Amino acid sequence: MLWKLTETDGKHNTRYRSDGAMPHSDPRLLHHEHVFPKKKMIDDLQRASSSDEIDRILATAVGCVVTRDEHTRLSQYDHEVGWQRYRSAGIGVVDRETGERVA
Repeated sequence: MLWKLTETDGKHNTRYRSDGAMPHSDPRLLHHEHVFPKKKMIDDLQRASSSDEIDRILATAVGCVVTRDEHTRLSQYDHEVGWQRYRSAGIGVVDRETGERVA
């Protein structure tokens, strides 16, 4: 379920996209990332005690399209969570709905 939430608009047509992935449309060059680790979301959901808490956790089911090279770079920062992981890896990300930078 969490995987599908991050692919609501399509695997490579996410709201968030890295600067490096922006000009590419070839899926062989791209990788769908989970901004917040699925394992953490699952653990948090299992401990959730209210519907508000569940809604907050599900709101973190966010996908971001990056290049394959950026995906490799991000894996070095798996100890970090959320957009901080992208900042630490030096990967800029744009919210395609608002045009604002999130990382």
